[in-house]
Amino acid sequence: MTLFATTPNTPSQKHISAIDGLRAIAVMGVFFFHLRVPGFEWGASGVQLFFVISGFLITGILVDTISHPHYFKNFYIRRSLRIFPIYYLTLILLSVWGLVRGYDISAQYLPYFFTYTHNYIQAYHQYQLGFWIMLPHTWSLAIEEQFYLLWPLLLFIFRPKRLPSLCIMLIIIAVLWRSITAQYSEFDTKTWIYAFALPSHLDTLGVGGLITWGTRQFAKRSMLIAALIGIVLGGLFYFVMPNFFTPGTALHLFWARNMHYYLGGTALALFYGGCLICAIYNVKPISTLLNMAWLRFIGKISYGIYLYHMILHVMLPNLLTPITNLLPQAWQIIGVDVLNVAATFIVSVLSWYLIEQPINRQKDRWAAYGNNR
Repeated sequence: MTLFATTPNTPSQKHISAIDGLRAIAVMGVFFFHLRVPGFEWGASGVQLFFVISGFLITGILVDTISHPHYFKNFYIRRSLRIFPIYYLTLILLSVWGLVRGYDISAQYLPYFFTYTHNYIQAYHQYQLGFWIMLPHTWSLAIEEQFYLLWPLLLFIFRPKRLPSLCIMLIIIAVLWRSITAQYSEFDTKTWIYAFALPSHLDTLGVGGLITWGTRQFAKRSMLIAALIGIVLGGLFYFVMPNFFTPGTALHLFWARNMHYYLGGTALALFYGGCLICAIYNVKPISTLLNMAWLRFIGKISYGIYLYHMILHVMLPNLLTPITNLLPQAWQIIGVDVLNVAATFIVSVLSWYLIEQPINRQKDRWAAYGNNR
């Protein structure tokens, strides 16, 4: 029997619908954070939730297929079919639109976007990428692609039996990286190199990988205890503790500039990892919420929502000025935001049905796992 043999306590390796609900929460958090909707100050951390989910799902796929003769080829083809089409289509359409409108499209940055290395150039230039200011959020897509490049190789070299050690190594690297690079970053901006580099987020991806291992090794009860510990400790550390200190005091500054920066990402990983475990095992009432049909649908189209929302956020205010000018001044910003949400949803739905879903259906044609999966 192999280390990762399926046991009666292992969740089905088929699609877990509640994870779509988690994706929806993550993308809505990010979206409403960018719109500065009150109550969504936490929304930026939705990116970390995406990373934890990705670490879990991608690790599971790799462990299940590591003995397949086309392990690497199939993985990269399937990932490419899912990620590349609307990403590169967006880059091309934006470039053409910019040239037609006579804008300086900052072509010197295009190679970084096309090679998914723009997260580093974004950090170096503190988001100031000229025309490509419409894609500031895509640094996280670069992180994902860099992870996809390295993780299959590491698992192939060290084999799944070393998965726990590899995941713990990722977590340690992330904490060390943030601890070192934060010393050379400005604390009054959000342009730290540690915030945009792959090593900074290896703990969230590593926690997702650990959950893959845990669901195949331990009973449901043990995993739910781990989820409770992660939610309580991670939530206290990241969301509660910062409020214990008076802003501006020495203790508050110490916490903000040290503990919160160094370990905050790991705390988030534990918190969202616990939420993911609850989704995997259909813990009620959490699973009841996550399995709501409208929430799962938003999760299904979340990639499009994430990719398009900032583009529309930048472009719509100018395009909609004739409409918003009809509204009272106090309602103009709200009106633009409501139209932004509606436009993003419509574009994402069209993107899903016309581009993403038809291409996804080609995965088994070009990279089938068959009975070897």
